[in-house]
Amino acid sequence: MTGDAGFKAHHCEGLDLEISVPDECLEHACGFITEVHGFGMNAALMNGHTHMRELAGAKGYIVLQPSAPGGILTSAWSPSNDAQVFALMQRVMRVWHVDPNRVHFDGYSMGAWMTWRFICAHSDVLASAAPIAGGERANSSCPFDPQGAAAPDEPGTPAQQIPILYTHGRNDGFVAFSTAIAQRDAVVAAWYPGAELEVVAKDFDYEWDRYRNSDGTAFEFVQHDWACNFVLPLGGQTIALKGHCFPGSNQFLGCGRDTNGNGDGGVVYPFKWAETVLQFFVDHPKKG
Repeated sequence: MTGDAGFKAHHCEGLDLEISVPDECLEHACGFITEVHGFGMNAALMNGHTHMRELAGAKGYIVLQPSAPGGILTSAWSPSNDAQVFALMQRVMRVWHVDPNRVHFDGYSMGAWMTWRFICAHSDVLASAAPIAGGERANSSCPFDPQGAAAPDEPGTPAQQIPILYTHGRNDGFVAFSTAIAQRDAVVAAWYPGAELEVVAKDFDYEWDRYRNSDGTAFEFVQHDWACNFVLPLGGQTIALKGHCFPGSNQFLGCGRDTNGNGDGGVVYPFKWAETVLQFFVDHPKKG
């Protein structure tokens, strides 16, 4: 990587990646967002749903989007890739001298599981994080870590509490909503015992809740009933993803309130995930 501005595709640390650097980041320290796609996707498909490069770039953030090994419909992340992604982050932070108080992480599905692992292992680096459609898995070594610690020498629990915005569809056809409830309950039990539930927004088909601890650190949980129409071919069968989707996207994994009854992904978006995540990151730099 070279320290210039603009959009570039690279191969580094054994992974393909795409990175976008606003011009202003050559003049002063910018914020930094790492965004990780789900199974069978790549960086370009992820950005097609979130437009995070464009949205965050306009607010002065560098955006890194790595691609998992494999091709379309076969790519997959595992905990063994975590060190590669973290090494990429460190390169970006070093080359562009990013603002250490504005380093954030978000991910979808398998990328959400990686996000939970990074919360567990790298909360000293991250200011805030936003997983979507990736709940708790069995045999976790950390209540925030769905697949076990990223590496044997990394901590089993977060070193410090950071703000988290977690989103999950109630009719998710790929990662059961019950895992989201388990994940939410684990976070609340560990970091927010006795905290009062604040309803940020609510309607007949979604609810956005917030918990705060004594120092004001927030955990926000959004649940919704929306669905996409995409059917995933996997292992000789097909899986209707339904609520395993991006609220507010108009792409194939996008979902929103279906007001015309055609099941076309919805024409009203009470909650736009990518825009909400970006604002969450803007609102939650590191304290102190």
